[in-house]
Amino acid sequence: MIIYVGASMIPRKAPELVDKLLRDIMQNEQPFEGKTMALGGDFRQVLPVVQRRDRSDTVNAFIKASVLWPHFPTLELISNMRVTSGYSEWIDFLLRVGNGTANDDDGRITLPCENM
Repeated sequence: MIIYVGASMIPRKAPELVDKLLRDIMQNEQPFEGKTMALGGDFRQVLPVVQRRDRSDTVNAFIKASVLWPHFPTLELISNMRVTSGYSEWIDFLLRVGNGTANDDDGRITLPCENM
């Protein structure tokens, strides 16, 4: 099993190179030579850094643009176990930011005063 945490930040070519390497070494044509590869991370947070390029290049470098992406089953965790119930408003705010629904009509996000 290969585990990669922070997968939303890696360029799509990284797992493609690992896949090619494993196929060449093991002489097997299954994705990742049949090994289980687990990718972790919040895919709403950080895209890979692509220097001196435009938005389309950044989106194209995202791992979800990889030809291998359909081979990854997706699991979604719905409970944040690291945050206590006393912070439910803050948790909801962070989810709205991640979902792109926390901004006003002008695209601005106002931080709740009690969390500053």
